[in-house]
Amino acid sequence: MSTTLGEARSLCLTKLAFGALGVLAFLGAVSCALVAGYRRPALNFDLVDYVALALEWVEDDPEAVHRRTYEVLAAELPPDVFVDFTSGGSPTAAGPYRERIAKDWEAFDANLGFHRGRYLYTATVCGLNALGVPLVAATAVPNLIFWGLTALFVLFWATRHFALGPAAVFALGILYSPPVLSLVPASTPDGMATFLVVLSLYLVLEQRAFLASATLLTLAILVRSDFVLISGGVAAALFLLVERSRRPSNGSLLAWLAICLVLYLAVSRSARDPGWWAAFSCAWIRVGDFDEVIPFEPRLYLLGMKERLAGLSYHGYDGASDGSFVRGSNFVLTYCAAAAGGIALALRSRLKAFDVHVAVLAGLLVATAVRYVVFPHLWDRYFVYLWVPVPLCLAGMAAELIARLNGAERAERTGDAAPAER
Repeated sequence: MSTTLGEARSLCLTKLAFGALGVLAFLGAVSCALVAGYRRPALNFDLVDYVALALEWVEDDPEAVHRRTYEVLAAELPPDVFVDFTSGGSPTAAGPYRERIAKDWEAFDANLGFHRGRYLYTATVCGLNALGVPLVAATAVPNLIFWGLTALFVLFWATRHFALGPAAVFALGILYSPPVLSLVPASTPDGMATFLVVLSLYLVLEQRAFLASATLLTLAILVRSDFVLISGGVAAALFLLVERSRRPSNGSLLAWLAICLVLYLAVSRSARDPGWWAAFSCAWIRVGDFDEVIPFEPRLYLLGMKERLAGLSYHGYDGASDGSFVRGSNFVLTYCAAAAGGIALALRSRLKAFDVHVAVLAGLLVATAVRYVVFPHLWDRYFVYLWVPVPLCLAGMAAELIARLNGAERAERTGDAAPAER
């Protein structure tokens, strides 16, 4: 008996040591990613818009916003990056796009509509600048902070289904996947959006806290307005796939959808968003005056979709035209396939405990399909709602299945042993 106790103590110490090493490795790897992102920011071109939109919170005159934006860029960017940001770019009828908006405040202001609706992010950038953070750096800091918060939360979520050591390794596998890791150095609202979605889906999957989850998903629309598709997809899937007694009422789901739709329309209108076709057709012409947008034609739409898929079908990556960085990849197809596999597994198991998991995965697939049809770019940052929740959802399902199988096996052994004891 003492030998058994000693073996148990040794096993416990081994697990504790492995867990401690896993956490240390996790914290070290996450810290390295954040430090590298801070020291070597991506300085992606979108930061021009985010600097301007942060200034819009304190400056009403669009001409003054334009002037101050380029003054900030000249002062805070490396000279070669500033030159790149003010010359070249996709050609338009009036000359190179970047050069045009650098000189024409009206063209510049019109193009801000693509990003103006990201109010929570740009307000945060403005607030950081008010605290003394330089504007260019302030466009990247929120992304670093929320990526770090997401990393910690991923570890917490993983520990609900695995021991500490395996949970740390699993969490690192998610965070160091290319689509997630590539977010770290960028000036983007995607880190903030990812955190809100991950927290929201945790609440609905692990806590069945539907109201809190819906509130966070609605809030995410103020970070990325296209995330209204997630709310729509998840709400529809909950209605269709989950028993009424195990989900919010029909009225609650309808009210949530109505709130999300009204908020989306309000954001789009106040942001003066040029719309999906203007964004889609930017592959051919970047414009300042949106009267220049080519009229919608199904033939042009299909041509654009074919053009976007050409590179992906060849080598699996969508790279910038100058080869300087990778914008997207076929990872979205892999994650969608994994989500579909999880749905199939859950349906085959016929376990009622998985109905919300099925609804969430189905909702994310619907959002992805609609997102792609409307704007067929497989750019990784457009699908940040897949990279973290899908693996964690599948891990939770797998852990539940294993626990049930182990329980059934123990029950069977107990049943076999009972007659022998009699």
